[in-house]
Amino acid sequence: MNGCGPFDHSTLPHRSMSFLYHARLVAFAASVGLLAGCNGESVDSSGVSPVATENAANSATQFTIALYQFYATRQSYIAQGLAPNTFLHNRQLSDASSTSVTKPNHDTLYSIAMLQLDAGPIQIDTPASGTRYFSLALMDAYTNNFAIRGTSADNGVAKVFWVVGPNWQGTAPAGVTVLHSSTNAVWALARTYVSDANDYPAAWAVQNQLVVSRPAGTGVAAWDSVDTQKPPGYANWPAYFQYVNRLLKKSPPTPQDTAEVTNALDVIGIGPAQTFNASSADVASIDAGAAQALASLTGGGTQQAAAQTSTGSNGWTGGPANVGNYGTQYTLRARVALNGLGALPGSEAIYYTSTGAANTSGANYDGNGVYQMTFPAGQLPPARAFWSLTLYAGTNQAQAFFYPNPDGIYALSYPASNFQFASDGSLVLTISHVRPAGVPASNWLPAPAGAFNLTLRTYLPDAPLLNATYKLPPVIRVQ
Repeated sequence: MNGCGPFDHSTLPHRSMSFLYHARLVAFAASVGLLAGCNGESVDSSGVSPVATENAANSATQFTIALYQFYATRQSYIAQGLAPNTFLHNRQLSDASSTSVTKPNHDTLYSIAMLQLDAGPIQIDTPASGTRYFSLALMDAYTNNFAIRGTSADNGVAKVFWVVGPNWQGTAPAGVTVLHSSTNAVWALARTYVSDANDYPAAWAVQNQLVVSRPAGTGVAAWDSVDTQKPPGYANWPAYFQYVNRLLKKSPPTPQDTAEVTNALDVIGIGPAQTFNASSADVASIDAGAAQALASLTGGGTQQAAAQTSTGSNGWTGGPANVGNYGTQYTLRARVALNGLGALPGSEAIYYTSTGAANTSGANYDGNGVYQMTFPAGQLPPARAFWSLTLYAGTNQAQAFFYPNPDGIYALSYPASNFQFASDGSLVLTISHVRPAGVPASNWLPAPAGAFNLTLRTYLPDAPLLNATYKLPPVIRVQ
């Protein structure tokens, strides 16, 4: 077989194909000599054709985007002076100045720690939060949530945990629960619910009970040159792959990944045992494949990702059930990393996104219009903790931040907002640039004069949300 005919390189998948199918074809092609060129197609010194290199770069980009975003976020906090294994507590709700993570919420206070487990286990004591919603999400370097502790798992009771890396062997003391990470780099992200400014002191008291310590025998952790290196961005793909190659050495793919990703990574010369060499690489093909991957990942953003297993309707797209625990769904993982990094699994929270009213034929939201969302009596979102409707300026899901309005209103939430219900028991929320006459201030969400998008979050969703029998009401343009 010479590689021509039905297995021509032109049949290899490009930007719309899943990573797994793509990587398998690259591996298959290599195994039967299909990468040696076809119809006179040139090959590089390794015998790999430009098309195969382009496809491999596409796949490698999709696989590594989450890893890149994880370390970029990690480095941003290190640059602010965050030490290893130390919690940084945000004492105020996120506002229009909060731009470190796309789509921040306006419902919880964040507590952030970047754990380094090379030197041994790290102990985390979680708070007694009582009836207040609290969650501690632990994410590996590939943004998989390997543990969620707090209200849902521990019923608001204080607990003690050891977080351990992939090579740890040992026994924890009695009363300590061991949480295993597949990487030594871990992002600990805690959320503590706060209703308003008057609730801050009680919420701070919960945050203060969240403590990191070093068990006996664990060495002192320190940042290395990979942790502190400023990420190169996406404008220079050879620099991106040089950087990502260092990340792969520090946080190698997991055993479940290796069989699927090794071939694509090998084609462009990156991996735990490799050193990327831009001078000998087919940079043009790598640039083309990586750019295709990024375009496909950002073109539809969260909407594309959620459409795979949508649980929404009426103009809303609901997050897939496997957000936060991706397995081998690398395309989904990459899209979420770009458009909603740090998203919780569906069992903890379900996020719904809407970019346009249900009655405007797909047009984006425009603050020059007036929009309403009506919940019939007794049909508020069935969430055990709380739900909120948040507005973000613009249409770019990867750069979605609060609209800096003079009223400082970024979200409406239940039960925190003092909603005014209609006489029939229904709840009408209004979204517009200027509050219309007769609309209660508590039911109004300010919008910019231009485009915006909406996210509705449900924390500790009940069965009707989890099984998609509950449908959010549509947002309708009324003026």
